[in-house]
Amino acid sequence: MTSREAYKRAILEGPFSYTRECASKDPWWAYCYARYVDKCPHDDTREGACSNPEDAYLYALDVDMCPKDLTRIVACEDPGYAYLYAREVDKYSSEYTRKSACKDSKYALSYAKNVDKCPREDTREAACKEPW
Repeated sequence: MTSREAYKRAILEGPFSYTRECASKDPWWAYCYARYVDKCPHDDTREGACSNPEDAYLYALDVDMCPKDLTRIVACEDPGYAYLYAREVDKYSSEYTRKSACKDSKYALSYAKNVDKCPREDTREAACKEPW
């Protein structure tokens, strides 16, 4: 059974450990299963969703509805999702999300303006690396 098939079956029949396990093999379907079938977080679906930054961020935002170490670590593998995680999930600035977001000048400036609310040296430096 594919992850998509497991999700569709669970939508029709309700959640079962077997369909949750199958859906959790793909990050997108793990996220969908947790959000629309279980309607709550589970360790298997969180681990499944945390295979890439986008789904880890979405899982934290829509399913956990709060920060968790695993989702933060995976989301911070991408500067854009690190910025979004800090702004939408953490709702505050942390050294971990700042360092990741500041790897890309595009997100460094947004991080400084929208999360830190004031520029810092590391964000200013990263924003100035790219020629305008």
